[in-house]
Amino acid sequence: EWNIQDQAIVFELVDGKTIGVTLNESMMMIPVKSISVVYGIGEELNMLDYEHDCARCNLTNCQFRVAQ
Repeated sequence: EWNIQDQAIVFELVDGKTIGVTLNESMMMIPVKSISVVYGIGEELNMLDYEHDCARCNLTNCQFRVAQ
């Protein structure tokens, strides 16, 4: 139930060009077989340590970040 315009926000956080994916002016991904998945978004979200290694993540402003 996301607005397709929110796809631009995802691409601001993650550089799709590094894997050969771009957005067109209609916010559709190229190549068209590409999909985006977002999980772990929201306040008061419990995140198990073994599911993610913050030291390997480039989202330095993440509210769940435990690595410096």
